[in-house]
Amino acid sequence: MLTAESIKQLLDIHSIPYTFIEHEHYNSLQRLADEQGFSLESTVRLIHFGHADNHFITLVPVTQILDIEQLQNQLALDSTLTLSSYSEQPASDESLINSFPQTTLIFDESLENINEIIIPLSPDNSFIKLSDSHLNLLREKSRILDFSVAVEDVLNSDFSDGLNFRKKRIIDKIEDIEGLPAMPEMGYRVLQSSRDPESDASDLAKVIEVDPSLSAQVMSYSTSAFYGYQGEISSVREAISRVLGFELVANMAVGIALGNAFKIPADGPLGLSCFWRDAVYSAALVEKLAKSLSPDFKVKPGLAYLCGLLHNFGHLLVGHLYSPGFKILNQLVSANPDIDINVLERFSLGTTHNDIGAYLLEKWQMPEETINTSRWHHADNSQELSLYVHLVQIVDRILWRQGMGDAISGELPVTSLNALQMTEDEVLAVIEPMLETCTELDNLATQLAS
Repeated sequence: MLTAESIKQLLDIHSIPYTFIEHEHYNSLQRLADEQGFSLESTVRLIHFGHADNHFITLVPVTQILDIEQLQNQLALDSTLTLSSYSEQPASDESLINSFPQTTLIFDESLENINEIIIPLSPDNSFIKLSDSHLNLLREKSRILDFSVAVEDVLNSDFSDGLNFRKKRIIDKIEDIEGLPAMPEMGYRVLQSSRDPESDASDLAKVIEVDPSLSAQVMSYSTSAFYGYQGEISSVREAISRVLGFELVANMAVGIALGNAFKIPADGPLGLSCFWRDAVYSAALVEKLAKSLSPDFKVKPGLAYLCGLLHNFGHLLVGHLYSPGFKILNQLVSANPDIDINVLERFSLGTTHNDIGAYLLEKWQMPEETINTSRWHHADNSQELSLYVHLVQIVDRILWRQGMGDAISGELPVTSLNALQMTEDEVLAVIEPMLETCTELDNLATQLAS
């Protein structure tokens, strides 16, 4: 994504007059559009691509999917376009600005009859408006090509029309039981121990201690500031019995063992580094929020932790089963930051990480709450959802505000707040203190991704 300063410099270099407007902070693009009186159809994003020594900047409405493959075909290029964020040596803001005089601007055809465009300058709480003659001047300096697909067309598609979906290959692989990875031995052993009514902290510790890496992660977590334990912890058993508790450690160990079964590329918005950072933060915040609920809700904090840790598990399975599709999806997410990830998945894969993750968790006979959270954490709240799903949905939106995760906005779902009988202020009072001590979570995420 181009920064606010680079977008203004681009327009100045190309002598395009514009109106700059500051506004208060909003937690969603839709709310910004509603409050400022413009439509999403006229709201555009600017994406920079490179090809050899050439530079391109596309302008596409946020209601359209930028199809990189289609753009490449329209430009008649003999090799792949490189999204600037995917370059081995991403260009600095200064070098991008220096390239602007020779940069080709490309208007999407869907903008041809628009009388006004809005360019949000996130996270600067401002936007640029071009209309009438100024917009026409920008069009005159741009190429106009057809390289996008309407979100509405993807949502309404039954995958039998002419849209270029890659559904069959990944669905076949998922339905091929032989192709599914087996549950890791460590995950299976911890799960069995946790389900044994006779098992105690010593029994669980003996299972975990077989894996030095897992043991170190449990020990590290027990001494973190989140739990405020001031004493010395010298063993996994002490970490379980004195600080974390049997249920939390069992669920933490299961989740980490399952996640470690997949090795996917580290880079990209869905890569291993982002996956574990989102998973670790989600798990910790969901558990904390679950602990704040009344006992009448009968929510188990340890199980809530596991739901947070595994809710995006499907991303790992896509990367494991279908590497080419995973690479395409990562590029689409980077090029279309305002589009719901489920829409991009349907467009590129024909299915979603929600269903893929739930499918494997079900095959592995994981707790029903983890399966439902994987399947429904992107649901629109028009249906009845479990409390664990509501907890994850709220935390997903809060993490969006921190630049993490794959939620579409930072607006907390009213249905979820009502289900938990909490206000937004009450949720933030629980969550925000944890976000102030995030170094330890970052360290754990880094360890898991390495």
